[in-house]
Order: sequence, then C-alpha cells, then structure tokens
Amino acid sequence: MEGRIWDFSSSHPDMETNRGGSLITGQVAHELGADGKPVWAGSPNAVFSSPEAFNQWYRDVPGVNMSKPYAIELKEAPAGSGRYAFDGPNFFPIDNELLGNEGDQFRDVQGQPRNFHFTTELHTKFKYQGGETFSFSGDDDLWVFINGTLAIDLGGLHPARSASIDMDQRAADLGIQKGNVYSLELFHAERHTTASNFRVDTNLAFVDCGTVLPDPQ
Repeated sequence: MEGRIWDFSSSHPDMETNRGGSLITGQVAHELGADGKPVWAGSPNAVFSSPEAFNQWYRDVPGVNMSKPYAIELKEAPAGSGRYAFDGPNFFPIDNELLGNEGDQFRDVQGQPRNFHFTTELHTKFKYQGGETFSFSGDDDLWVFINGTLAIDLGGLHPARSASIDMDQRAADLGIQKGNVYSLELFHAERHTTASNFRVDTNLAFVDCGTVLPDPQ
C-alpha cells in the first residue's frame, strides 16, 4: 500500500491535546470528497478543533507540515495462506525526519524520543471475489474507504482500537460486486504520546500497490 505521510508540530491545534481518550465516530462524511480526501462532517470538539485544521491533515500546507512518499508492505503468513499482514507495534516511521523529534521532548513508553505527530494516507486496489475481510488495530484516528465509501470509522484520540470489514456483509453498502476491481483508501493519524500502534490483516487479492502521491510543487 503506497501513499504519503505528513509530519506536524505538536503546536498544531489537533496534535498533543490531553483531552482525548474516546472513540469519536461520525467526524468524516460517508463518501470521500472529489479530491479523494476525507470530508469534515462533525462539529468542533475536544480533539477536533476545526474543519480548517482538519483540512490540513492530508494536504501539503507550507509552514504547517512537511511530507514525503510512504508505503507499507503486507507480508503473507503463513506462506500460501492468502492472508497478509503489516504489524507495527512501535509505529514511528519518521523518527528524526521531516520536522524531526522536536528536541526529543516526546517519548514512548520505553522512554525513547520519537516523532509522534503525523498523518498517513495509503492506497491500493483489490479484486472482490467473495469471502474477503480487512481488519485494522491501532491508534489514533483511522478511516478506511472502500470504493470511495466509509467502511471503518475509528476517529478520535484513543488507545489502540480494532475494527473489521466483512466484504460480503457490506457489499451492498459499499457498492461492490464479485469479479470487479475496487479502490481501498486508508487515512490514519498519530497525534499523541506515548504509544503508536498500526496493524493490518487481510485476505484481499490486491491487483496493484496504488499510486504514490506526487511531491508538492
């Protein structure tokens, strides 16, 4: 799965707030926007400060964030099983990169300095054949869109939470039919110390790795 990762300062109004802890669903619209990004659909609250701040999460904004291409590799285990996973129990992919670790002031549960404040956008395509599932476990926010439609909603600043999509059970809602190829978009945010977890498990039949988002002009 390929896409892009954005790094933010802890001073951003949606980062490092201490008022989280709960799952907040309904913060994004049921369908992706015309530009392929999540659309704000909630109201300002303890951990989502404003639509203006949220609209910066997955876009290049000079003076607010920095970004680079990013990808994860899902590995088959066991071999020949048709099941694939990416397991990131300490998911810190941009330590000492982009905006850096802000003077090493933010540390994980082992006391290691980390770069905590980032968002991730990933893309792929799969052929729906019947019987597929897609599962995620992690923190903080996570939204998965299938065929442009919201399929997993784990918004908010919270400890690791899990959710699964059963493609057969959700086929009508997602507008998918067996034998056809569909998009999968994943939008994630890591916004607060002291842990960062990211795990994907699936038996989807991927047909390509998506398209890396271009470098900002």
